[in-house]
Amino acid sequence: MSDRLYTKVCDSCGGICPLQAVTCRYCKADFLTGKWSPTSLLPKSRSLRILLVVVAIFVAVLVLYTNIFKN
Repeated sequence: MSDRLYTKVCDSCGGICPLQAVTCRYCKADFLTGKWSPTSLLPKSRSLRILLVVVAIFVAVLVLYTNIFKN
């Protein structure tokens, strides 16, 4: 039988994954909930993910600092 009968294509990245997979092995998109997943909002490259985390931490610290030390 054809391998296509036992695989599915990810809607977000186009990767071919096994039929029983819950998430895409390439972009980690969730097959159970449909096309959208929280991981689809993150950039694909590792350096951009690290930059996004650093910026989020900086913003959180800035908000805490301004709330604690406001006049």
